[in-house]
Amino acid sequence: MSRLQTSYLKLADHKSGKRLWIQGLRLDEAGYAIGCLYSMDIDNHHSRICLTVSDEGTHRVSRKKVGERYYPLIDLVNRQLAELFADVDRVQVLIEEGRITIEYHRFDRMRLNREARLADTLRDGRPIPMASLAHGAGILDYYVHKGLEDENIRSGLIWAVEPENTYLQSSWSNNPVWSYECEVIEGRIEDIEASELKAPLIVCAGLPLHGRFKVRTSQK
Repeated sequence: MSRLQTSYLKLADHKSGKRLWIQGLRLDEAGYAIGCLYSMDIDNHHSRICLTVSDEGTHRVSRKKVGERYYPLIDLVNRQLAELFADVDRVQVLIEEGRITIEYHRFDRMRLNREARLADTLRDGRPIPMASLAHGAGILDYYVHKGLEDENIRSGLIWAVEPENTYLQSSWSNNPVWSYECEVIEGRIEDIEASELKAPLIVCAGLPLHGRFKVRTSQK
């Protein structure tokens, strides 16, 4: 089944819960013509809602007039929408022929997964995995690591990127922020293959200063 449309839509607050409008564009082509019946299935396990065109459906596609023309409109207002997407204010809507899937925006899903992973890490007493961009000698990383340590929270670098060998060597030899399972990456940020790196929960980012800067001073 080919995807006809992807929409990233805001959820509006409503006295009856949350409200979501899906209007016009390729709704008609997908089978959601004005007056069409559809069913709504709420999947709490996967945090999504599926709308399926059905002659036995209990919901009907309404319409909205824009100028001189009417467009199909799916207007969802209910408490279940608010409960399912309580932690977000936007959703991703995938429109296929005869089927519409409403789910978390991928960035929100990633954020919620990170938050759950952090909570699990803290609960289990495991070190928080850190990463570093434009690492330098790792001064910023050290103070983040030390601050967490002062609160009895363990942490450690799982990878760090730095193009200057001297700085990287100094950090590796002297900085206690490195963890046992870590990767030292000598190179520029644009050189790395992000998909091959372990996923951190904290990222420390310095300023990538390549080359020398010439500072002009005015003479009076």
